[in-house]
Amino acid sequence: MANQITKSRAGLYLLVSITIGAAGCSNIPIQTTQPAQPTQPTQPQPVQTQPARPAQPTQPAQPQSQPAQRSAVSVQLLAQAETLQQSGNLSGAIAQVERAVRIEPRNAYAWHRLATLQLAAGDLNRAEQFARRSNQYAAGNRELIEANQKVMNEVRRLQ
Repeated sequence: MANQITKSRAGLYLLVSITIGAAGCSNIPIQTTQPAQPTQPTQPQPVQTQPARPAQPTQPAQPQSQPAQRSAVSVQLLAQAETLQQSGNLSGAIAQVERAVRIEPRNAYAWHRLATLQLAAGDLNRAEQFARRSNQYAAGNRELIEANQKVMNEVRRLQ
């Protein structure tokens, strides 16, 4: 009898371990339920609104990607890439933007910068590939999509 209980516990531990391991590999968020709390009638809370912020002007040379929030690291890498490009170090600039893309693979603006740098370096195939990738993440940002189209048009002109 004790042997059966030990086998049952071992099976249960194995099942729990497999379930936890599989949940760690899943990209579906696990929702946990909490025991029901007795609810007390509450007074409605007033809705607080904040005044709207004025829209910030965008620079045509640097189209913004959606969402506008970027990690501080990728912003810093893109700024370093700009400095490197201005000093004539295209390979260093490309390396910095590639790092930014690895950190934020859905950053449409970083993909656009990589496309323009590859175009400047003469790698036409990669320039077009990265401009297309930027469009995939542009989320309807017309300015960025137009800038990517200019890159692709230039690639076709040079081929």
